[in-house]
Formats: sequence, C-alpha cells, structure tokens
Amino acid sequence: MTNIKLINHTCVLIQDCDNFIITDPWFENPAFCSWLPNPATSVPPPYLVALSKTVKNFTIVISHGHDDHCDDKFWSLFPKDLNVV
Repeated sequence: MTNIKLINHTCVLIQDCDNFIITDPWFENPAFCSWLPNPATSVPPPYLVALSKTVKNFTIVISHGHDDHCDDKFWSLFPKDLNVV
C-alpha cells in the first residue's frame, strides 16, 4: 500500500512498502527573502531526518534548485550518502 502525506508547499512524503521518498524539502528558511512554507509544516523535520537514518531505502527528490524546493540548511542534516535525484 502506498501512503502520500503532504508536508508543506510541494514537499510530500511518499511511502511504498519499505521505500520512502521526500520531494522538494523546504522547512525553516524563507525563500526569496520573504516566502514561508505554506501550509505550515505537518511533520517535524527531525522526524524526517531520523527516518532517513533508520530506513534502508530513503530518497530525496529535488524538482529544481529554487529555495522553496531545496532548503540547503535542512538538506544538510541528512546523511551524506543518501539517494538524491
């Protein structure tokens, strides 16, 4: 069974069996100096980081390099050997 949970903006967490994919992570930093994540983040970022360290198949998908799709500060908390597309 596949589960999809909206985290915020375009960030979603997809779980399919033991596979986890997070798309376009953006959490704390304002994008373009004034945008904030909307709706508010529904899953605490530390949970996602812990999940990435404990499950075997965890992937981050970045659609493009804008700040509201790739939060560098948050992304730096993930393991360096994580799958990134």
